Amino acid sequence: MKTITFTADGVQLLYPIGFAYEAEDVFTVYVDDSLLPFEKIDHNHTIKLLGAPALGSRIKIVCASCLSKVSDEEKHANTKPHHQQRSTEQPSTTIQIDQLKQSIQSDIEPILKDFKTHSIELLAQMDKLHTKTMHTFETCQKLKAEISHEMSSFRQSIHQLIQEGTGKLQYDASRIEGVANHAVSVANQRWGEVNSLQQSVHSLQSEVETLKGQISALSGSLSRVESRSGGSHK
Repeated sequence: MKTITFTADGVQLLYPIGFAYEAEDVFTVYVDDSLLPFEKIDHNHTIKLLGAPALGSRIKIVCASCLSKVSDEEKHANTKPHHQQRSTEQPSTTIQIDQLKQSIQSDIEPILKDFKTHSIELLAQMDKLHTKTMHTFETCQKLKAEISHEMSSFRQSIHQLIQEGTGKLQYDASRIEGVANHAVSVANQRWGEVNSLQQSVHSLQSEVETLKGQISALSGSLSRVESRSGGSHK
């Protein structure tokens, strides 16, 4: 990783900062160790800041293979409101090892500090969670013992109820069987009476049909008599 450092003069907002990099480079921009949003413009090796850095703040660009660091004159020119296309600079071979170490250290220190802080907070949370888990486990054990005792009492009560219920059911079953047999006997008797009534109804229907025939015959005779009587009067 390489780091390019700028110093903000308060006019970078929405204006480009140009430096040489490969089009496929992946990099981040920091202002005083805080991330700064930007747009990457590959065709002229320029990034455009989307936030105004404070006057005198340090702008760091960390990338994988930045080709060179811009000069003071170029930095000053890039803070002006223009959109001139910059030429790609050649890779620099004068970067000192000490400067590289210092740059890497300045990049890593905030990360290590945040990691240490977050690690301490995470350990404290884990300790609280462990304490809470142990308390919950003890509560579960007590609850398990209480449930086991209650289940034992329920089993004894259910067994006793089954024994008492079995004797009562046998007595009730005997009574129900007697009542059922009596009901069957009464039903058979009533069924015989119904059959007898049906036979009587059939006999009455036959008699009614016979009477209907007799009435019809009498009606015919009466009609003939009336017809004759009417003829004699004429």
